[in-house]
Amino acid sequence: MSLFLVLTVLISAAVQLDPESVAGRVQLVYEGSQSLRCEFHQLYTSGTTGKVTEASGELYLKKPGKMRWDYRSPEKKLYVSDGETVYWYIPADRQVTRMNLAQADQEQSQILFLMGRGNLLRDFEISAEERFNPLYENSYLLKLVPKGEEGFDYLVLEINPSDFFVERMIVVDAFGNSTDYRFVNIRPAEIQDDIFSFVIPRGVEVFDQ
Repeated sequence: MSLFLVLTVLISAAVQLDPESVAGRVQLVYEGSQSLRCEFHQLYTSGTTGKVTEASGELYLKKPGKMRWDYRSPEKKLYVSDGETVYWYIPADRQVTRMNLAQADQEQSQILFLMGRGNLLRDFEISAEERFNPLYENSYLLKLVPKGEEGFDYLVLEINPSDFFVERMIVVDAFGNSTDYRFVNIRPAEIQDDIFSFVIPRGVEVFDQ
C-alpha cells in the first residue's frame, strides 16, 4: 500500500465518529437552530401489504414549539403547531383534529429533536445502522431505539457528515409499518410567526383530543 493510501485511511479513521458522538452533534445542531425550513418527501410502507403511499410538501420549524407540515401532493393537508395547540386539517374531508401541544409531544415524540426539544442521548439507545442503504455517500446512519414505551419500535436517521442535519428519518413500528421522511434543502430561515397560526374554517367538523 502506498504512503498516500496509508495516510488517507488514517485520516478517515481519525475523523470517523462513533454513533453517540454523531447523535450528540445532531442534538447540538437542532438545539442551536432558531428556525429551519426544508422540503420533505414522505413514503409510508404497509408492513402487511407492502403498499407504498407517497406525499410531499414543505416543513417549517421555529422555537419554541412551532411547526408546520404543509402537504402539497397528492392532496393538500396541514399539520401545524402554534406553540400551544396542534391542528391536523384535511380540506377534502372538511375535518380538523385539535390537541394541546403536550399531548402532541407524546404522540409525535420521534420528531421532538427537530424542534430542539427532547434529547437523543437521553431518550434513545443509539447504535450504527447497517440494514438500510444510505441515500447519500458518506452519510452517517444511526439506529435509535426508545428507552421508554413509545408508539414506534425504532428510528433510523441518515445524517449529513458536513453539517449534521438529518436528511432522512425512518420510523418503524411493531407491525412492520414504516414512514420514511426525506428532507431536502434544509436551511436556516427567517420565518414569521403568522405562518404557524391557524384559523378553523367555517363549516368544518372539529375533533378535540
